[in-house]
Order: sequence, then C-alpha cells, then structure tokens
Amino acid sequence: MNTKKQLRHVERDLNGIIAAISQVSSRRARRARRVAQIATGKITGAATIGGMLMFISAFGSASTGTAIGALSGAAATSAQMYWIGSIFGVGAVAGAIILPVIGAVLGLIAVFVISRAVFGRPRKPAKMQEFEVRALFASLRLAYAVMRDQARACISN
Repeated sequence: MNTKKQLRHVERDLNGIIAAISQVSSRRARRARRVAQIATGKITGAATIGGMLMFISAFGSASTGTAIGALSGAAATSAQMYWIGSIFGVGAVAGAIILPVIGAVLGLIAVFVISRAVFGRPRKPAKMQEFEVRALFASLRLAYAVMRDQARACISN
C-alpha cells in the first residue's frame, strides 16, 4: 500500500475515533438522521391533520346543524374547513390554510423533540473523563498532522 493511501486510512480512522469520543455523527449517520427527521415530521404532520379531521367529523356540526360525520364528499370537506376557520373567527379558506400550518408546526416540534431524545447531543470535553479528553486531543493532533502532510504532498506534486 502506498504512503498516500495509508495516510488517508489513518486520517479516516482518526476521524472515526474523534467522532466516537465526542459522539458526533459521520456523514452517513447525518444522512440517516436527516431522513429520520423528515419521516418523523411528515408522519407527525399527517397524523395531526388526520386526527383533527376525524375529531371534527366525530364531534363537529355544520352551520345547518347537521353532524359533519353524516356529510360526505365536498360538503364534508367544506364543513370541516369552515369549522376550523370559525374557531379563529374566519371562513373556510382560512381553515384550509390553518389546518396544514398546524400540521407543519407540530411536525417540526416533533422532529426537534424526537431528534434530541433519540440522537442526543455531542459531548463537550468538560463532560468527558480524563482519558477520553487525552485520547480526543491526541487524535485531533494526529489528524491535523496527517492532513498537513497530505496538503504538503499535494502542493509539492
């Protein structure tokens, strides 16, 4: 194996050690985390909207006094949107805007809460044990030296 390839492997391994000690994700883990966040937001938003519409259908009544659950099609949809809009003192168009906004906001809240619970936060050196701090800084110094040597090799070629 040539020297450049060995240096790349050493650098990759040192970066892995640094990421493991400080609990910072690699690129692949960050991508997986992003996909999980997007899925969480979409599922939470859709569930919120669906739950609200089911609640309105079960307990809401149209302006005519008819139960919204007894309506179907466009009549049910417009009654649901008007019901949502009437909570805020506006009409059906505003209800059609408010419903997805509520779903998006609750989806974002879920993304932040679940991300913190599942993925945690990076560790700070002040919270690490002494041997972890020594290993972290030794790895950082070695990784810096490897990158510096790689840069010098690129410049000289």
